[in-house]
Amino acid sequence: MMGDWRIKSMSTIGILLKGAGIPKGSVQETGLNAIRYGELYTDFNVIIRDVRSHISEKTAKESVKIKKGDILFAGSGETIDDIGKSAVYLLGTEGYAGGDIIIFRPNNESCDPIFLAYLLNSDMVRKQLRRLGQGQSIVHIYKRDLEQLELALPDKAEQQRIVKIIETWASYIELLDKKIALKERLKKGLMQQLLTGKKRLPGFTASWRKMKIGDIGTVVSGGTPDTTVPEYWNGEINWITPSEITKVGRKITKPTEKQITSLGQRASAATLIPSNSIILCSRATIGACAVNTYPITTNQGFKNIVPNASIVSTWFLYYWILHNKNLFLRISSGSTFMEFSKKDLEKISIYLPDFEEQQKIEKILLTIDDEIEQLRSKKYILRSQKEYLLKNLISGSIRVPETSDGKRRQKETVYA
Repeated sequence: MMGDWRIKSMSTIGILLKGAGIPKGSVQETGLNAIRYGELYTDFNVIIRDVRSHISEKTAKESVKIKKGDILFAGSGETIDDIGKSAVYLLGTEGYAGGDIIIFRPNNESCDPIFLAYLLNSDMVRKQLRRLGQGQSIVHIYKRDLEQLELALPDKAEQQRIVKIIETWASYIELLDKKIALKERLKKGLMQQLLTGKKRLPGFTASWRKMKIGDIGTVVSGGTPDTTVPEYWNGEINWITPSEITKVGRKITKPTEKQITSLGQRASAATLIPSNSIILCSRATIGACAVNTYPITTNQGFKNIVPNASIVSTWFLYYWILHNKNLFLRISSGSTFMEFSKKDLEKISIYLPDFEEQQKIEKILLTIDDEIEQLRSKKYILRSQKEYLLKNLISGSIRVPETSDGKRRQKETVYA
C-alpha cells in the first residue's frame, strides 16, 4: 500500500439505505427497473448493466429507489462467504431495490463507483465482511456493519485510471465470449447439416447406410475394483469416472485422477479399452463423451464404444453422439438414477456416409473445435491477467501514475 492512499470508513464517503418490498409475485415482464436480492448472486457480477425484473408503479411505492452509481449489497447469505456480495448499478434509468438489499450511495466527488464495486468485492474487504457476518443457518450483515468497513482509497483520478485498465481487460474478455458463442452456434449448425446428410460435401453423392451401434463397434462396460483392497489401487492403469469427463474436453490426454493395478482390473469388470475409442457416460451426465488417446479403464457409469475402424471414424462417431445427446436421454430409465444399458446402446440406429466422407466431415468439425479451444485459451490468459491486475491495482501494489501532460502510461505501468 502506498503512503498517499487514505483509510476511510464507508460512513464517511457515502450514505447507506435499506431496500424494501418487491415480493416475487409482484415481478412482471415490463415496467420499472427492479433488482431483487437473489439476483445479486445469480445474475450480476460487480457491475449491473441491465435488469432481469420489473415492477409496477404501485409496487415501487413500497420499495426504495436506486440511482446510477449506487452499490447494492446482499444483506444475507447461506454461508459466511456469501454475505455482502455487491454490484454497482450503472443504468441511466432509476430502479428499485428489494428487501435484504443494502444500498450504498457514494460521494461522487471523492469516489468512483466502479472502483468501489471492485474494491468491495476484493479479498481485503471480504475478510472484513466475514468478521462482521452474524447468524448460523442464514448469515446476515447489517447497515451498521457496513458503515464500519474500512477502505483504502487513492484519489479519485487514480481510481478512474485503475477502472480504465480493468475495464479494458474486461472488454477484451467480453469480445472473446462473443466470438466463442458465435463459433459454438456455427458448430451446432454444421453438426445439424453435416451429420444428418442435409448438406453434402462436394464430390459425395452415395447414399448413407443405416446401421446399429452394435454393428459398427464393440460396446464395453466398466467396473470398480473393491475400494477396501489397497492392492487394487494406485497402480499404472488409468481409471476414469463420469465426473472427470466434463473436465477433459474432447480428448483424454492426461492421467486420470485415479489409477488401478492389473490385479484390481482382473478382480473387477474394469475392461481395458484401446486408445481412439469413445468413452461414453451412461449415467449421471448421460451422453457426455470423449476420445481416449491411451488405453484406459472406466467405472460402471460408462458404456464405451470401440469403433470398427473399417466402418466408422472415431471422430465422426464422437460428433454424432454429441449431436444426438437427447437420444441417449430418451433410452435411459431407472428408479434410483437414470441409465441406459449396453443392450439399449447397441440397438441405436445411425446413418453413415462412406468412410472418406466421414473423414471430411470430422475434419471440418475438428477445425472449428480447435478454433474454439484457441479462443478459450486466450480468454483464460486474459482472465488470469485481469485477476492479477485487479488484485494489485486495487491494493495499491501496482500504481498507475500520470505523465506530466496528464496522460496515462498504461502499457508501461502494467507490464513493468
